[in-house]
Amino acid sequence: MVEDTPETRILARLLLGRLYEVADYETGDLALADFGRFQPDLVLLDISLPGMDGVEVMTRMRADPALREIPVVAFTAYASDAERQRYLSLGFDGHVSKPIVDKSILLGTIARLLEAPHE
Repeated sequence: MVEDTPETRILARLLLGRLYEVADYETGDLALADFGRFQPDLVLLDISLPGMDGVEVMTRMRADPALREIPVVAFTAYASDAERQRYLSLGFDGHVSKPIVDKSILLGTIARLLEAPHE
């Protein structure tokens, strides 16, 4: 999970930590540096991050042969249908809006992407 808001990281970790091993990062730079040695199975990626935004992080992941097939979920307060479609068209594999109101949406999106075959 790449998320700069501590409260959101704590809540997501509480919701996901019982089912998944969760690593969290405050910035895209920290995440990308760590992904070089620890490849995640999926990335929840905030769009509005300090420094490098989530779109740039995802773009860099897609350009890296070692990271390009990792599912990336836009984890964002930009929750309109138009924004959702925008992020999906940019290459994100899913979209989950914040704040987390219904944990089943978050858990369902993650489960669906982890079960989907990736090339």
